[in-house]
Amino acid sequence: DHNMDCFWQYVKDFTTATRQYSKRQMQWFRKDNQFVFVPVQVAQNKELRVTAAANDIRRMASLPHTVFHSKERLCSGSLSAATREQNEKQGKGMKVYRLEFKILLNGSEALKQVVKEADLCTNQLRAKRTKTADNHRVLPPT
Repeated sequence: DHNMDCFWQYVKDFTTATRQYSKRQMQWFRKDNQFVFVPVQVAQNKELRVTAAANDIRRMASLPHTVFHSKERLCSGSLSAATREQNEKQGKGMKVYRLEFKILLNGSEALKQVVKEADLCTNQLRAKRTKTADNHRVLPPT
């Protein structure tokens, strides 16, 4: 029972931290005038959206430097500016977020799989922390 309480607290904390990080990341990007926003249509299947984004990047990369800086980078009406505006609107919607729990029945295969993956992640993090601590350990002179 304690493991389940810990698991649900982990899910809640992870979701909150991920959301906060995403919001901060978008704030950093919006402040950086060098950052170029590329639209990604998340409603499309993966192959189509990756191809479309790659084509936009390829097109921008092929532009002469002066054209890119005068017409593409956050200039009014540019693809990057339009995408930035869309992201800002989406960002405002991120302020309101409600964590929704899905019910995983005790003893179900789905719950067992989730707990197994959570344990694997926990063990990987612990191993990284141990390795990092070992790398920073000061050894006495010999």
